[in-house]
Amino acid sequence: MRGRVIRLWVTVLTGVLVGLMSTWVPAQTPAAGPVFSWRMQDRFGTSRADFAPVPVVTPNAAYIHSPQRLVQFDACPTPSGRPTPAAAYAWRIDALPPVQAGCRYDYTFSTLGRHRVGLTVTAADAAAVTVQTIDLTDYLIVSLGDSYASGEGVPDVEGEFAVSFPPCRQAGAFSVRQPCVERVVRPAQWSDAVCHRSSWAGPAQAALAIERADPHSTVTFVSLACSGASIEKGLLGGHRGQTPQVDELARLLCNRTTGCSGPEQQRQVDALLISIGGNDLMFSEIITYCATSIFGCTGLHMTAQSPVTQAQQALATIGSKYVTLFRAINATVNVRAVYLTENADATVGDDGQYCSIGGFPYGLRISSGDVAWLQQNLMLRLNTTEGTVARTLGWVFIDGIADQFHGHGYCASDPWFVTYPESWRRQGDDEGTMHPNQRGHGVYAARIREIVGPALRR
Repeated sequence: MRGRVIRLWVTVLTGVLVGLMSTWVPAQTPAAGPVFSWRMQDRFGTSRADFAPVPVVTPNAAYIHSPQRLVQFDACPTPSGRPTPAAAYAWRIDALPPVQAGCRYDYTFSTLGRHRVGLTVTAADAAAVTVQTIDLTDYLIVSLGDSYASGEGVPDVEGEFAVSFPPCRQAGAFSVRQPCVERVVRPAQWSDAVCHRSSWAGPAQAALAIERADPHSTVTFVSLACSGASIEKGLLGGHRGQTPQVDELARLLCNRTTGCSGPEQQRQVDALLISIGGNDLMFSEIITYCATSIFGCTGLHMTAQSPVTQAQQALATIGSKYVTLFRAINATVNVRAVYLTENADATVGDDGQYCSIGGFPYGLRISSGDVAWLQQNLMLRLNTTEGTVARTLGWVFIDGIADQFHGHGYCASDPWFVTYPESWRRQGDDEGTMHPNQRGHGVYAARIREIVGPALRR
């Protein structure tokens, strides 16, 4: 009896299970929506060649405040790597009506920030929908300062000048000091001819690299740097007929449509790069003086009136100038972070020894002994002072630049600096002498990018 009951229950349960299995449909995994990627069109262009000879580093308020960004959407790739056959694509931006387009779609947004983008792909009477929220970000990077920041020595388009060394004649005048430009085969081209501003400059290259490293953001880069500028004559005061750089930046950051009553109403600078100090210590005058001082320009040969002595005196007070600059920036400009860059070092050759710097008329040169003294007593001390000042003021000091140039100084077999003859041949004057060449500015740019790039995205 008990066995028959058990068999009966087994039969009943089996029947129930068979019935259930005959009507049960396995749950279907929802089909994944179409996948699309997106990228913001670079403001610099797609390659270095795209912004020569006149790149987008000329100060322009409309460029700074323009919120329009072209975004490129791409839904063409599929898991198989092939487009969906006979598919229709409808793109929808925010609350706008859908737009029928292909698997690639370009749209110019009128505002930065967050936007909703929907994509409906219809194929074989079935539709799949995907909605993404994208965040359009733009970083404002500004470069202020002197010839290192402007790109002196490396024009956007290198010139070609036929030059003879003195004694020579130029335009009927006899010259015993400066070389003579006999013929201009091709003039040098600059982003700004007055300030010798170039897109090869380290800050400009760094901004380009930061932009190209992230497809979901753009960089607005503005350079006000000017060759020959110092803190007092350039950043805080007029120089070469230009408005003081800090004042000009404040003007550019204010949107004329809304107006500004103070820095808080300006567009904020995400990274303010500053290279300054060399002209405060009269480095250009020191080079000329030391090159023409037959018996030397340092140590026992220093005079009270020499630019070397004056530079030592200026070094003792330059810290207070940086404090004045700090106060002016805080009172005038809306800045998220300030970066002070270390100066490159042109004094050490590939043999590890101090350079003897030559190439000047009549075979004149600066002895390795004078170069060593200048490096240890002026250049090294300036970099050390800048580091201390930056940390005290809450700025970021971009160090690690000078050390990379050791072995690639002015006299090296692979120099990262422009020589005196090269400056004359490429830009028709001596102003590029002892400034980083294209390779040097590339190293300078890489170090800026290492420090600034990650900080921007925090």
